[in-house]
Amino acid sequence: MNITSVIGNYIDAPSVFDVIFMVFLENHGNIAEFADKLGLT
Repeated sequence: MNITSVIGNYIDAPSVFDVIFMVFLENHGNIAEFADKLGLT
């Protein structure tokens, strides 16, 4: 296994998660309400 590809996969994974999370928030429509449901407010 190539150490560079392992590091690359580790770096790529969070960015993919960020995109999915942002799309989810965008589809949700109300970030404040979403945060409230998570108990962040």
